[in-house]
Amino acid sequence: MLEDTLYSIIEFKTPQNNNLISLIHLNKEHEIFQGHFPGKPIVPGVCLINMITDTISFYKNKKYSLQSAGFIKFINTVDPLLYKYLQLDIQIVNDHENRIEVEAAILSDQIVFVKFKGIFVPLSFL
Repeated sequence: MLEDTLYSIIEFKTPQNNNLISLIHLNKEHEIFQGHFPGKPIVPGVCLINMITDTISFYKNKKYSLQSAGFIKFINTVDPLLYKYLQLDIQIVNDHENRIEVEAAILSDQIVFVKFKGIFVPLSFL
């Protein structure tokens, strides 16, 4: 997994009003940046979505997987040399026993990198 190698969840704020906020630390030395892209590293989009999945799994204390994404918009690229920390804002729209519907954003300061809407299910449900 990429958690604890490419990135780490270093802070998780107690959820309020179904809003989860976590702070992510990026490892700019990770080997993924040797190929994506040499001399101009960019965090791959799939890794950004994985950060949302890992934050939900951390919150629920159970492994979750993305079942479907109704909306993903990559607004800006994440250069790990410029952005050491990312904030994940996740709003839980519906939380059922076997699925969680969320709206999320990944940002740093005032810069939004990703907007996302999707459904996650526990791995045991698949």
